[in-house]
Amino acid sequence: ETRAAETDSQRRTRVAKVAKKVSETRAAETDSQRRTRVAKVAKKVSETRAAETDSQRETRLSKDQRVKADTRAAQTHTIEAAAKTFHEKIKEGPDNVCCVCHRLMYKKNVVRFNKHKY
Repeated sequence: ETRAAETDSQRRTRVAKVAKKVSETRAAETDSQRRTRVAKVAKKVSETRAAETDSQRETRLSKDQRVKADTRAAQTHTIEAAAKTFHEKIKEGPDNVCCVCHRLMYKKNVVRFNKHKY
């Protein structure tokens, strides 16, 4: 009842709180705890899918296929779109200096030097 009456802003705030709490909990969990959590989720999904009707299964699969198709369509680029993306990424030019060879490089091609690691 309260969720139906909440505003968009309230919903975003609630979802952000939950996401933060989940993130903190997962960051603190051990590898064993993570495996246990994942196994529980997998078991629940398996039980849910075993109990679904043929109609429900077809609906779920068609939704999955639509999502995959939409994802593929979004990832499919024309040569013009790829060229535009490339030009946007390089328009600033190579402005990062390699501390080994002293060449100018693009940000994607260098790793920040941390003298404490060496």
